Amino acid sequence: MSNSAQKIKTILKDLSNATLIVVTKNQPKDILEALLQIPETKHIGENRLQDFKERFCPDLYIQFKKQNISFHFIGHLQTNKVKEVIKYFDLIQSVDSIKLLEKINEEARKTNKIQRILLEVNISEDPAKHGFTTTSHSLEEAIQKAQSLPNIQLEGLMTILAINLTEEEQSENFSKLKTLSNKFNLPITSMGMSQDYRIAIKAGSNMVRIGSKVFN
Repeated sequence: MSNSAQKIKTILKDLSNATLIVVTKNQPKDILEALLQIPETKHIGENRLQDFKERFCPDLYIQFKKQNISFHFIGHLQTNKVKEVIKYFDLIQSVDSIKLLEKINEEARKTNKIQRILLEVNISEDPAKHGFTTTSHSLEEAIQKAQSLPNIQLEGLMTILAINLTEEEQSENFSKLKTLSNKFNLPITSMGMSQDYRIAIKAGSNMVRIGSKVFN
């Protein structure tokens, strides 16, 4: 894990003031436990609720929270998993429908929680990806809806680009998302993963989600 510690420090130098989300999907418990010994670990990202629960809950999750490490849900979220995701996750980055927004608000209300969220935007218009589109104005509708719900705190936008884009296309798409964040005065622009985070940072990302670059 000392190797991962060095990798995290190296990545943080690239990020300037951006927030690093360490994506821990598929990592075994011994690796997760070792992350607790790395002071630079501040945010954990997980894609699947069941996998998260099997590896983190209950004891390891408690240890992370005692160290004020926050958890980000970054995978596709089904409405029937919302209740438990709200229980464990500080920020849901992958809100991709009005129906999901309403369900999160409903479940958060039951526990008097204000759930922090990001709206996922399919900025590269990839049919294989989830998220709101900009061409149909669905993003504007979602922003208005999120801002009207009492138990939702909308903090920004998130995207995952289509695969096989050129670096120029990646940069163009990331810049589009940053422009949208600025247009709607949203503080967080979560974009960039292991393979493209440097391009995302240049385009204005202030939150990146990195897994393989840390652990492989």
